Amino acid sequence: MCHWLLYIIIPSLLIAEPDDRHFYSTYGHAAIRMQCPELETDFVYDYVGEHLTNRFGAYLAGNLKMGLEVLPTEDYLRRDGGTVHEYALQLPDTMLFALCQVLDEDYRRGYVRAYNPVTGSCCQMVVRYLDKAAKMANESIAYTYTDEYELSIRELSHLHSQDCPWTDVLYNTLGDIELSDRSLPKRQKVLYPAQLVPFLQAATIDARPLLSATDTLVQQVESVPTRRTLHPNVVALLFLLLTLFSFSAAVYTPSAKRSILHTLSSFSAAVYTLFFTLLGLIEWLLWLVSDLPFTGFNLLAIAFTPWMAIFWRYRHYWAIPYVVVLIGLLVYTLLSPCMVMASYYQLLLAAEIVFLLSCCYFWRIS
Repeated sequence: MCHWLLYIIIPSLLIAEPDDRHFYSTYGHAAIRMQCPELETDFVYDYVGEHLTNRFGAYLAGNLKMGLEVLPTEDYLRRDGGTVHEYALQLPDTMLFALCQVLDEDYRRGYVRAYNPVTGSCCQMVVRYLDKAAKMANESIAYTYTDEYELSIRELSHLHSQDCPWTDVLYNTLGDIELSDRSLPKRQKVLYPAQLVPFLQAATIDARPLLSATDTLVQQVESVPTRRTLHPNVVALLFLLLTLFSFSAAVYTPSAKRSILHTLSSFSAAVYTLFFTLLGLIEWLLWLVSDLPFTGFNLLAIAFTPWMAIFWRYRHYWAIPYVVVLIGLLVYTLLSPCMVMASYYQLLLAAEIVFLLSCCYFWRIS
């Protein structure tokens, strides 16, 4: 790319508003736009992952990749299908030239990075591209961090997913314990467009704001009503009520082994055991087998484990010690600031404790 072309290239940041059209658009989306009116070229550099459709198993195994995609802006807007805002990137000429090189080089690499929608999000990559371009151009970007960056990634996920609680559940379920670490470098916590825009607007280069304070509405789409689903807290509460019923049946019908209450209690116990065995199996497989970068050890692996069903016949030996461990874990989640928001997790832990206590009551009276 020739230097004289730099004066007619207009760099900008595209921000798509959050919606539930796609999994990746729950928090919104960010991409870099490069326009050259004189040459009538207009392209978007969009950091995305391979298509997830019908490949969720490959996703869980960590076999999907992410990379930089380049497409005409019209095609990008048509594919995104949502409301998109544009902010001007105010870069020195040398840094703009370096940014063009950085984007072109990354595009030529193709889909090579491991799929990581948390620490390898589109917003993270925008910041990395700008940092790399600034370094190549011998420029320095001065960033300012607000109190929000003292939070953990798990807390930030919860903060920015108020309208999508099941996505929050997904990150809490798949995410490893590192996501609760507040000491991670603050730069790694710029994960969502709602953070990225003010973050870059507060950043300066040569005493000038890196990003314009005002935006231009590129595409406006009437918002689609959010699909109504049961809140995860409601589902967890139902499981807790189910285990409370099982426990009450054990207490009030100790001698009626063939009563309807006893039968219903046994059925609820079977449903509960099946659910948590499957959840635990997924959790342990992700921990031990998956190559997804953020699926290491998770506290859920302690509470929800397939071993409980496998060694069920020996529950006389491990149930009470396991209840003590679960109570300790519940207290930790209540006291830890990084886990306070996971109320559904606490409800499920309480349900498991009640369930095991009811099982203990059953075998003691039998």
